This record gives sequence, C-alpha cells and structure tokens, in this order.
Amino acid sequence: IGCPPCVYDAYCIQQKLDEFKAKGVNVAVMMQSTPENATEYLEAHNVKLDFPIICNPDQTIYKALDIFPAESMEKVVPKR
Repeated sequence: IGCPPCVYDAYCIQQKLDEFKAKGVNVAVMMQSTPENATEYLEAHNVKLDFPIICNPDQTIYKALDIFPAESMEKVVPKR
C-alpha cells in the first residue's frame, strides 16, 4: 500500500466506487502489504477506503494467478 502508484489506484477506485456499486460490481483490492502495514499506512495518512483490501504479502494469490511484479519502476512508469 505504500508505493505511490498503488495508493493512487486505490484513491481512483474510491472516487469511482459509487459507479461500480451502481453497476452491481463488488470491489476489493489485493496488495502485497501485511495487514499491519496496510492499517498503519492508511491510518497514518488518514486514508478511508470503503472497500476491502486483501493482503497477500507472501504473494501466493499473485503466483496462483501468474501475476508477477514489475522488474523495475522504469518498467511501470516510462520516462517522459
């Protein structure tokens, strides 16, 4: 939950949550954080999310779904 792209994605989902709900979509977000780190970060930054965060620090769900982390930040955020 501490990386800026993940926090921004969670913020964007929160902003659109009513639209998701109006379409009958249940929203949950999976993060690599531990439950303790996620709670600590959200409380420290006064972030209120109205959807569940599924914490998967050992990445078992990611691996089962063949979701792999980016090789580097440059791969995630291209240079301008």
